[in-house]
Amino acid sequence: MENKKSKNKVIITLLVIIVMLPVLFVILRKTHVILKIGDVYTWCFSTEFIVDEEDNINDDNISEIAYMHRLKHFTAMGTQITDFGFITDFPQLDSFSAVCNSKYPEIRAANIPSLKNSPAIDYVYVYVDVEDLDFIADLPELKDLTVVPRNTDINDISGLKNKTALKSLILGNVNCSDFSVLLDLPSLQCVVIEGTLLPDDIKNGLAENGVSIKNYAEDHVCMLQGSFTELFLPYDYQSPKSLSLTNTTIGYDITKSDEKYIMKDSGFLSDLDTVAELCIYVDSIEDVSGVCEMDSLQTFRVNKGSLLDEDKDMLNDKGVEVIEE
Repeated sequence: MENKKSKNKVIITLLVIIVMLPVLFVILRKTHVILKIGDVYTWCFSTEFIVDEEDNINDDNISEIAYMHRLKHFTAMGTQITDFGFITDFPQLDSFSAVCNSKYPEIRAANIPSLKNSPAIDYVYVYVDVEDLDFIADLPELKDLTVVPRNTDINDISGLKNKTALKSLILGNVNCSDFSVLLDLPSLQCVVIEGTLLPDDIKNGLAENGVSIKNYAEDHVCMLQGSFTELFLPYDYQSPKSLSLTNTTIGYDITKSDEKYIMKDSGFLSDLDTVAELCIYVDSIEDVSGVCEMDSLQTFRVNKGSLLDEDKDMLNDKGVEVIEE
């Protein structure tokens, strides 16, 4: 009899919990503990907000992000957001990544507000239509910066002033004449500029400072930098002729340990049949099987010492020129 009463109590307790769960959910939603942003449910105590195109984030449903007072990492890939004004409300933010969805021409983010309210930001990766770098002007801790507009040109890079911690700089659609600020970045190790050829005095000055330089007159490279669960190509780079990966991790394929980047598996590259030039800037490349399967590949650029001699020979046998930089 006692066992039966005990079982009944358990059943009643479970029923009460089942009945109360929807009520609790409504309460937590009303008090903004549980948040719904696009198709994503999260909670106000989360320090990360990481979404992609499938999460349907846009200007109309982003508002509840304001309750994420502890937000440190914002990443929106293939987003439909066009107004990033909300990003100024997060003083603890230390990384900001946004790639606008170019699948639909009407989706265009015209600008990014100043990030001065988040002075701890050290990483910025954006494919957003900006015309200058003023939005990062007040980020003294910035170490990695990638800015690639699609429908505008970067006409002014003076926002790079006083970036003493900046190590990696990638800029696309650059159309300016004054690059002198590049010579005043004491920590700079790698710079990629597309759209305008650097003057010789700037190139020579950077070389004297030991900076690795990649400079192209036309925007023809799909440049990726950051942390991805899988290879992510923006819509207007679905069939790139050139692909460059710098300071990038991709799932278990390219990892980072003790500040060193290692490409453990290159299989994720095997289907990129349009790429003629591949640039993989990591500390060590352990597998080139996927690289060997890239049908159009002609040139493979890597960091000096990152590739085994036997792998170089394998690529050369495939007709691929290996250039160590």
